[in-house]
Amino acid sequence: MDRMGRARLLAIFLALPLAVISAEDEVTKAPYVEVGDCWSYQTTGTEFRGAPTEYEVCVVFIDTAKDVIMAVATTKADGKEVETSYSLRWDPRVTRTRLIIPSGTRFFRFPMRAGDTFETEYEFKDAQRGPNAGKAKMRHKVVGWESVTVPAGTFRGMRTDSEGTVQRYDRMYTFAQTQSTWYVPEVNRVVKYRYENPDRWVQEELTGYRLKK
Repeated sequence: MDRMGRARLLAIFLALPLAVISAEDEVTKAPYVEVGDCWSYQTTGTEFRGAPTEYEVCVVFIDTAKDVIMAVATTKADGKEVETSYSLRWDPRVTRTRLIIPSGTRFFRFPMRAGDTFETEYEFKDAQRGPNAGKAKMRHKVVGWESVTVPAGTFRGMRTDSEGTVQRYDRMYTFAQTQSTWYVPEVNRVVKYRYENPDRWVQEELTGYRLKK
């Protein structure tokens, strides 16, 4: 190998660490969402006895001034519709299971970068389940970019792992909880979500999506 060839090879090796660092340091921007955007998921877990439950959630209204996304979740098996709401960053306000979470509670922080940490503390109530109410605390860590495969395909997602506790006011006990999410910028939403506590686990995976832009 001549001197020029060795110089080129050296340049390639020197550039590789920079490329790796650049990829790891890449930040995840906040989602861009339009009315008419839709995502489909399948849900499994102890509440469903292992059988998947499929639903589609579609954006029907956005108010940027009030930091609100409103969407309708439709269960595919029976066509049942549930109104849900989120912040512009997909922080839940009223969930598909009718859990009500105060405005301002953050579950996602953008831009996201590997190594970021933050905490969430909020009170909740669930009208659908009667007296279900309490306070939750979560510590979140952005783990980093990861390949994630779901029914909709294989994506490069930013993984966040969380752990904490839930204090139930109605039952006067406290239990541990953990969750993991995989957010994919090209999808503008989480493609996989898993939640566990001592009594139950739930997992959701993306099966398809349609975006206006």
